[in-house]
Amino acid sequence: MSSQQTGKIPKVGVLVGGDVDTLKTGYTRWLYDYFADLALNGHWVLQVLGHKALAKGSRVPWDLEPLERGSLSPGPMPDDIRAHQFDGLIALQVSSHQYLAEVAKLGPLLVLDSQVIGVNCDSVIFDGLKAGFQIGQHLAASGHRDILFASAYTRDMTARQGAEEYIEDDASIDRRLGILNGIEGTAATLWPTLPVKGSDSNETLKARVSRFLESTGRVPDALAGHDTSYVGRVSKVLEQLGLKIPGQVSVIAFDADPPLVSESQHISHLQFPWRDMAAAGWKLLSSRMNDPKTRYAPPRVERVTGQFIDRGSVVDRRARREHC
Repeated sequence: MSSQQTGKIPKVGVLVGGDVDTLKTGYTRWLYDYFADLALNGHWVLQVLGHKALAKGSRVPWDLEPLERGSLSPGPMPDDIRAHQFDGLIALQVSSHQYLAEVAKLGPLLVLDSQVIGVNCDSVIFDGLKAGFQIGQHLAASGHRDILFASAYTRDMTARQGAEEYIEDDASIDRRLGILNGIEGTAATLWPTLPVKGSDSNETLKARVSRFLESTGRVPDALAGHDTSYVGRVSKVLEQLGLKIPGQVSVIAFDADPPLVSESQHISHLQFPWRDMAAAGWKLLSSRMNDPKTRYAPPRVERVTGQFIDRGSVVDRRARREHC
């Protein structure tokens, strides 16, 4: 019987991954907070489990040691989780496919901000393809022809030991392809990708951008990218190279920060819908725990997109071309 049928207060375990900084200040914190608000209103009990959490008995979730990304056992052992007799489980920033497959055997599992193929769990993800499509359409409709995409490149964890190899982030790929779909059939062109690494110094990035522009022999009229952080760094480099932002190069991005704490107030962006993601996850997990018809149904995926926030960094170039 479900918790709702027995009158018992549902008890939900939250498995938290990522790194210490992400847990304290990143979007995992905001997503958890939004979900916690829903749980409070729905009379759920949330218990956060992280690496060493069971032994430490930490006062607050964000004092926990992180789960180890990508390992077979990134957190509490399934037997430890089973001992808590959770009615449902939520995974935040847990990337190990094998670990999640084992955890999913313990009861209804919801994975937030990631889709896990081949695991019996529900997922809620940001629809990067659809969001990119919106940005592509917006740039094309405002007369942009040459779009440069700053893509996030991350360490390749499958590379041989000691190798410093980087690959394009999956989320960046979705957003870039979405922009490409959005400009299809228009006069706009998406340029080859500009790789940006989190470890890049300003000098390194400036040299890469300079070489990139020299190889094309032209200047883009729009800069889009993985998020406002990446786009902000590249736009500063473009200014250092003598280009005017947004006069010569419009700037637009995706933003993972909640509106009240965003550091990119000057960049037009598509705002990540964290509250919508939490709400969609709440509904999925609730139905798994309370509705016998859905408890053993196939995995479900909810895709959410955000709201476009205009900060004046995208210039309408149609009128300018008409006067040329």
